[in-house]
Amino acid sequence: MRRLILLLSSALVATGLLNGQVTIRCETGPVWKAGEFNRMKISVTLNSNSGLARFRQDFPVGIEEIVPEELLSGDMSWYNSQLNIVWLNIPANRQMTFSYLVRPSRNMSGTVETGGMFTWIREGRVKEVYEMPPVTVQVIPAGGTAGEPPARTENVSAVAKQESGSITSGKSVDRPGGPPVGIVYRIQISASSKPVPTEEIERSNPLLRDLGVKRIKNGNTYKYQAGSFTIYDEAVAMQKKLTSSGIKDAFVVAFRGENQIPLSEALKENR
Repeated sequence: MRRLILLLSSALVATGLLNGQVTIRCETGPVWKAGEFNRMKISVTLNSNSGLARFRQDFPVGIEEIVPEELLSGDMSWYNSQLNIVWLNIPANRQMTFSYLVRPSRNMSGTVETGGMFTWIREGRVKEVYEMPPVTVQVIPAGGTAGEPPARTENVSAVAKQESGSITSGKSVDRPGGPPVGIVYRIQISASSKPVPTEEIERSNPLLRDLGVKRIKNGNTYKYQAGSFTIYDEAVAMQKKLTSSGIKDAFVVAFRGENQIPLSEALKENR
């Protein structure tokens, strides 16, 4: 296994380069607040856009939730204290940049160490594994109530607003006190490089038969998404049911009409 040595600054901005092939940059605040969302941003740059790749990051017990914030390419999942991002196609610019929000439990305190593992498979046969050493941050008790989702340039707190609602058909919804018209949440359950009949996927799980599965083509990747919710908390509840039923890579995504938008943007409008 190759080890990617990262040079950490006091601002916890880490950059590493290995043999001119892979550069990984990790950014986060030196202090995280317990019970609130804290941003982590990672950029991976390759010297080629061939093959496929995966990034894995393990978190300690006490991290309650990981929410994707910005993911321009690839598919992200969070399950059993592990974050996974898979790229079936490396972007043409050879750069994968993504950010997500990490929420420690309110009872958590002390230091958190989280490293990472980047796997790159080229030409269908060359497998290279790069290890990102742990980044250490301090978790402190939350002060007061949690705030709104963080702006993209600041490490501030966030919380999703809790409301009551129901599954919809996926069309625009207008109801008093609800989210803006057209914003819905779906649950992405898988992705593939070749199309798979949605009926076949629905038959694989009773929950999917009730929710319905939609296939979306994004470049050379086919994404499969289930259900359509007007309330984020209900989408999360269903996502947890799906993971418990065996769909381990299920995660929530947000749409305005037929356009996918960053989850943080949807939560901000839904406050």
